[in-house]
Amino acid sequence: MCVALTFAQTNVYQPYPSNNASWTVHTVDGNTAPPVIEAWETITWTSDTTINGQTYARVLNSPFMIGVRQDIANERIYYIDDQNVEHDASFDQSAMPGDTVVVTQAFVRLNSYSAAGISADDTTTVSSIDSVLINSTYHKTITFSTTNAELISAVYICGIGIESAATSTSNAFNLECFYLDGNQYWGNQFNPYCTASTDELLEESISIYPNPSEDCFHIDYDFSAELKEVRLLDLTGKRINELDAKPNGSGYDVSHLPNGTYLIELIFDKGRYLTKLVH
Repeated sequence: MCVALTFAQTNVYQPYPSNNASWTVHTVDGNTAPPVIEAWETITWTSDTTINGQTYARVLNSPFMIGVRQDIANERIYYIDDQNVEHDASFDQSAMPGDTVVVTQAFVRLNSYSAAGISADDTTTVSSIDSVLINSTYHKTITFSTTNAELISAVYICGIGIESAATSTSNAFNLECFYLDGNQYWGNQFNPYCTASTDELLEESISIYPNPSEDCFHIDYDFSAELKEVRLLDLTGKRINELDAKPNGSGYDVSHLPNGTYLIELIFDKGRYLTKLVH
């Protein structure tokens, strides 16, 4: 009985916040040499505004959305662009594993701020469902299984958006922080994730060698910073593995990896650094 009740609770429709919410994301260009450090973007939904007789939550800092409105009773959501054209950004939140569903450009744009690789009515398959507890409310999570670059292993948190997705073959998208009424409900505990810091560590102060590597590589950094995480990514920005943070100058075993080019992301307490590793 308890399991059934919990399952039902995680599958109720979760609307987006009506206002006073913000989503902080970052992008990474993995095709430059070295890759460009994250560019931060924050989307904020503020006070209501009326457009064409409809009430929208106002969206700031967006070139393609000026307002979002919800039809909660019918489980639909729409956004209006700067040409006053409304787009249906709904998604079937009742989908179950194995279901094939339509994913529109509007849905992807609302949830990951890019729709370059999505056709007008693209389809994807739900591979799994789960839930996450945010502010005492269970939000259903839906993982997509698709070869489309926009939604590779994308996890959609109902009422929040896509947790992470590859928005193209060269840019990685990650939802780093979600705030509601000034309180953080989603995001990593380490700075600068949830402060949207743009502090960039000097490239000449960080060394990853040998590169190309054979069985292992080393990390040296010449400043007083604490290394929090070492992430191994593919060139789309998809996380392959998270390595244990070790003391300055330590080695990391990559002998098990297939030969190829990877991204190494270093998370420090004062910022982060991204570079390519050839193995």
